[in-house]
Amino acid sequence: MSGHAYATGGVAGGIAIKSSDASQNSFSIPASQKVTDPGGLADVERDLIRTRTAEGRSRAKARGQHMGRPPKLTPQQQKEARRRRAEGATLKELAKSYNVGPTTISRLAQS
Repeated sequence: MSGHAYATGGVAGGIAIKSSDASQNSFSIPASQKVTDPGGLADVERDLIRTRTAEGRSRAKARGQHMGRPPKLTPQQQKEARRRRAEGATLKELAKSYNVGPTTISRLAQS
């Protein structure tokens, strides 16, 4: 039965999902949250994924890891664009010179 999951447990004890493959994780469902329909197991799995993802993001942030997309402009370009904007350059001119959209330049002024 390699690689298959099966449910064990009784009415009072809840349901434990175990994999026949020893390298797979196991988890338990409290008796109050028993799966009564086929979609219920999918809900439990989504909750597990959501929880594990949140934990991973928390650990990454604790390490100081940047989250999200990398910036289009380097810190030097951002500084220069802010200076040029303060001197009167339009968003469109700046965006064209850095090959980005005007929204990217307008976000610099807000940050």
